[in-house]
Amino acid sequence: MKSEAFSQYTKELSLSKYEPLKTEEERKLLLEFANGSVVAFNKLVNAHLRYVVFFLRNYTIPNNVDIMDVIQEANMGMMEGIRRYDATRYTCRVFSFCFFYVRLSISRFLKGLQKEKSLFRNVIEGDEAVAGEDFFSTSNALAAKDIIQSTLTILEDKERKIIVLLFGLQSPYQPKSLQEVGSILQLSAERIRQIKDEALVKLEKKEALKHL
Repeated sequence: MKSEAFSQYTKELSLSKYEPLKTEEERKLLLEFANGSVVAFNKLVNAHLRYVVFFLRNYTIPNNVDIMDVIQEANMGMMEGIRRYDATRYTCRVFSFCFFYVRLSISRFLKGLQKEKSLFRNVIEGDEAVAGEDFFSTSNALAAKDIIQSTLTILEDKERKIIVLLFGLQSPYQPKSLQEVGSILQLSAERIRQIKDEALVKLEKKEALKHL
């Protein structure tokens, strides 16, 4: 459910202090955080809040669930990923590493609601895009795309194509539904879903699970 709070939140994120970091800036802050800098941690968090909203465009959120509640959970996952990132060992971008933790936090939250209220049957089909499209400029979309795509090299061609289309990682940066991707690749929506799930498991194992 969209809300006035969400509109205010996305407006706030347009401020310069939330702009994405360049690779060298990110590495510098990571090393400072590793040495105990709370300021560096806060800067890292601020720089990744836009990516979380961008990532949520691929989820279908029921109308009776406030998008801000989902964003809060996703942000907590992102912060957990930052805390676990070891800049002395890892070379991938921070959001590539946090990808698993963000997705896990969202899934746990939505499944918890499902268990408590029996609200959903399927919350990750990608048939609808959550609010945020108007907020993201092309430059912000490109920044998020570049970071997420840094993980895609381990995927097979068909898996990579499906992830790119479903998550809107190519111009015009709009996610497509399972049915739309199936039509493009001449596969059923169910087969697209299966390949998507397999690809996400690969990405999770590559970028996060091996570091647990």
